[in-house]
Amino acid sequence: MNEKDAGDLGVCQGKEAWVSTGAYWIRIPVEISDMPAQGTATILHGFGMLCNNEAYGVDVNELTPSGQRDRIAGTPLPRYIPCRARQV
Repeated sequence: MNEKDAGDLGVCQGKEAWVSTGAYWIRIPVEISDMPAQGTATILHGFGMLCNNEAYGVDVNELTPSGQRDRIAGTPLPRYIPCRARQV
């Protein structure tokens, strides 16, 4: 998350934030960086892997509204999805 956005939202490095779209919401740790442009967020696709009942990463497919799918393959297009973030 962009440093200015994180400051405006009151979230800190390593703390969790809620991220929601029209389809779903998740709780993820915040990483503050100057890489994403202000007003955008980058979420790595961790596929929400479970190992020994512990989750690693998040499944960004769950954040993707059903209407945002490849018209031929039907696979989710998890890029450029409007979302909201807020502190936990």
